[in-house]
Parts: sequence; C-alpha cells; structure tokens
Amino acid sequence: MTDDGTIELAPDGYIARGNGSMVFRHPTDPGTLLKIPVAARPERLRRRLSGVVRPSKRRFGGYREWFREYDEYIAAIRKAGALPGCLPAPRGFVQTTLGPAFAVEMIRDLTDGALALTVEAYLDAHDPHTLRPALDRFFGEVARLRIVFFDLRLYNLCVVRDGSGVPVRVVAIDSIGENTLLGVRKWSALSHRLWLRHARADFMRRVDARAARTRTGTA
Repeated sequence: MTDDGTIELAPDGYIARGNGSMVFRHPTDPGTLLKIPVAARPERLRRRLSGVVRPSKRRFGGYREWFREYDEYIAAIRKAGALPGCLPAPRGFVQTTLGPAFAVEMIRDLTDGALALTVEAYLDAHDPHTLRPALDRFFGEVARLRIVFFDLRLYNLCVVRDGSGVPVRVVAIDSIGENTLLGVRKWSALSHRLWLRHARADFMRRVDARAARTRTGTA
C-alpha cells in the first residue's frame, strides 16, 4: 500500500477475468476480492455506441456493471430484510494503483478456507447429485427475491462446502443484474418467473452435460 493509502496491484496479478472485470485478491484482507473494470470494446467504438444506446452507459461508462450489481443487491436486501446468501456481499470502493476497484466478499470453501470452486470445477471432480440440494436452494432464493442475472453459466456460480465437503451454498459471482434496456425482468414478476424457468432448465442441462463429459473423460 502506498503512503496515501492506495492499494498496490500488479497488472498481471489478477486471479480471474470476468464479464468486463479483472479480479484480484485484496493484498491485506484475505476475505475480499477487488474488481477492476476492463474495456470490452475499442475506445472509439464505445464512445460512438454509448451516446445513442443507453442513458446508463452515458452516466456510468465502464463502471455500469458495478451499478447493476449494487442495484440488484439492494433490491434483494429490501425483499429479504437480510443479506442474500446467493450473492457475494459488496464491501465498497477502494483506490488501487490500477484505478478504482469494487471490493466484494470472496466466496470461500468452509473445508479449508480456500477460494470456492466454481460449479464447473466442482462437477469435474464430484458427483453432480451431491450438488443438487444446494442448487435447489440457490434457485429457490433467486425466485423468492426475484434476483436477475444476465448470464448464468457454470463458471459464474461458486460452491461452498461445509467441513465434511458437502455443498451447502451456491453463490453467483458474476453477471449479476439485468443487462437490457428496459429491465423488464426486474420490474415484472411474471417476466421474472418465465425467465427463471428457462434459465434454470438451461443451467441444469449444462450441469448434466458437464457431468456426462466428466464421466466419459472428455471434459
């Protein structure tokens, strides 16, 4: 950390690269990750599109993903009256040598405290049936709190296991919020139910397909 409190990060020190962000471990807080936005399109093209497509792009620019996540998290808190277990807790913003960062809870395995496996990685080494109860709880909470995601993939969800290795919690770590112009799913209960029915079925098909590839040694 520099004298003015700025957190020092090495440009090539990220542990993951997600939907428009590079993810770093916090150098002094082992329970926190730092998200640094990265450009998804060439600068000139971004400027041209941002002026005509969405007001949020003009207002938030490359930090729009942060707004989406906070917006979805606060909406879920209002419905639940508590912190939602299926989302990582946001921990504010900090300054780093790579620019502003969005600090979020690091989802850790209770077996050893290490970074939790993604669903994709879990399925590569474990029986998919052991994951089903935790996935059912995840989708149940998403339905109850009407949480929206714009890309539910096996690598966007993490599996938290208890001390005996049993999955007890599934947490979405990326693609949180609605990435559409009108945001229909977050305002309409019917639209959300229809979307979730399709998204859940599609996700479970991906789970089955990944498990099948693992069994045949083609993953």
